[in-house]
Amino acid sequence: MQTSAAGVAVATSARLARAVAPAAGSMEVFPFGQPEGGVCQVAYIVADLHQAMAKFTRILHAGPWFWQSSENGNASYRGKPMRFRGKVAAGNMGHVMIELIQQTDDTPSPFTEVIAKRGYGLHHQAVMVKDFDARLHEYQAMGYEVAFDVGLRKPHRDIYVDTKGDLPFFVEITEANDAMVDTYTKTYQASVGWDGKDPIRPFSALK
Repeated sequence: MQTSAAGVAVATSARLARAVAPAAGSMEVFPFGQPEGGVCQVAYIVADLHQAMAKFTRILHAGPWFWQSSENGNASYRGKPMRFRGKVAAGNMGHVMIELIQQTDDTPSPFTEVIAKRGYGLHHQAVMVKDFDARLHEYQAMGYEVAFDVGLRKPHRDIYVDTKGDLPFFVEITEANDAMVDTYTKTYQASVGWDGKDPIRPFSALK
C-alpha cells in the first residue's frame, strides 16, 4: 500500500510526540490554555506583514494582532552570528498563537533558508517548556541540531531546532518564564470575545 506524504508527516509527528511526552497527569496547563511542552505557537514567513494579518483575520478570524518592527543583533544562524531585521506580529486562534514574520533584508537566516527551499508559508511550531535543557537534550539525542539561537540567556532562552526532515518545519523551544507566559496570556485574552474592532495594534499595547 502506498503511503502519502501527509501520512508520513502525521506518523513522524506522532513518533516525535511520544518520544518527548511527559508522564500521564504531569502536564501543567499555562494560563493561555496550552499544556507545558505542547505546541503553543504556529509561525509563518510572509512577504508583507500587514497584508498577511488582514488575510489571516478575514479568512481564519485570527486576531487581534500585536506587531512590531524588530532588530536583533545577538542571534546566531547555523553557528554564525547574524542580525535579524524585520517585522513580527502575534495573534491567537483559540489557545494557539499565530506568529507572522517578515524579514526585510536578504541576510542569510532560518527564514531566507525556508523561502529559498519552498517559498513563503509555514516556518516553525513552538513548544514552551520549563526545563529547556532537558527538551534540547532530548532533541539532540534524536540527531537534531540547533539551527537558530535568538540570543537570549537563561531564563529567556529561545532556539529553533532542525529536525532533519522528520517534520516539515523547525521546532522552536521557548523557555517558560513570567514575562513570556504573560505575553502569551495577554495575546490569548485579547482574542476571547473579540468583536473584530481594532484588528492591528502595536506590540506595546500588551504591556
